[in-house]
Amino acid sequence: MPLILSSHEHLYENNIIRNGGENGKIHIIVTGGGGAPLRDATSQDKIQEYLNDYKTEGFEVIPCQKIIYHYCHVKINSDEIHIRVNKITDKSKSTETAEEIFIR
Repeated sequence: MPLILSSHEHLYENNIIRNGGENGKIHIIVTGGGGAPLRDATSQDKIQEYLNDYKTEGFEVIPCQKIIYHYCHVKINSDEIHIRVNKITDKSKSTETAEEIFIR
């Protein structure tokens, strides 16, 4: 499974676990910036502690956190998953792209 979508923290995370190059990449996306007060980013030490289990099994871990109000637009077709993370930039609800992910 190349993608895990979850919602918990009041921020955006895309932690990438890699084992064996591009085809062995798993995105673990935590999306929770839809309106409740945002949380402070988890300290890098805490993230590393959480992800160390993957490292001891030989995986490369690439953590990413953004403290933003956002929503994710996910499009799935036969050969690709496209995720666009839209950052809500102001009270008028205008958006800008914070990140785009293509999974093949």
